[in-house]
Amino acid sequence: MRIASVERPDGSPNANGHIPCAEAGVVEQDPLPLAYSGVRPTCSSSAASTSVRRAAARLDAALERVIGRRSAEDAAASPYGGLASRGAALFLDAVLTNGALLVTAALVGAAGSLLDVSLNGWVQAALAGSLGTVLIGGYLVLIWSTVGQTPGMRVLGLRVTDGAGRVLGAGRSLLRLAASVVAIAPLFLGMVPVLFDRRRRALQDFVARSVVVRDEPGGEPAQ
Repeated sequence: MRIASVERPDGSPNANGHIPCAEAGVVEQDPLPLAYSGVRPTCSSSAASTSVRRAAARLDAALERVIGRRSAEDAAASPYGGLASRGAALFLDAVLTNGALLVTAALVGAAGSLLDVSLNGWVQAALAGSLGTVLIGGYLVLIWSTVGQTPGMRVLGLRVTDGAGRVLGAGRSLLRLAASVVAIAPLFLGMVPVLFDRRRRALQDFVARSVVVRDEPGGEPAQ
């Protein structure tokens, strides 16, 4: 049984300082398959985050029902992140990375002013864009190869792993980054396989031999 790092209603934790998920008001889900036992789910999600995850999981299932890929029960019970969940996580990460690019552009402009270097607008934009791209790419490789979870993926309860539940190494993370660019560039066509593959893999997952699993499989119990 999973445990939650919260106190009992009377303020007293159990012997380990935790209480079971059921007592914490978190619905217990079926565990990941044995192959993914290296990814240990927690019960620390806020109510808002849990609502977002469940809504995304329902939309995952709805999309797959529309194309006749799987039944509602199979889709809801899948331990893999579907198209809607992954898309929402990507959107959140895009907001963060765009903010980082704006900060980088401001820093490049400030550096030019401090050094009394006059840069044309397009040169400044190119420098900021190149530096921002390198930083964001390096950040993603670092995240995937250490914790396997970007901020957006954390909100949606998703995690990138290899086929045995371990985080990807640096080499495979770099390969996944390059494949992600190829998958996204042509109108996100590289994400379409998520709707049809049993393990909900996109182009970058096939290339890097990775999967995107849920910290809380299925999002919510099948009705």
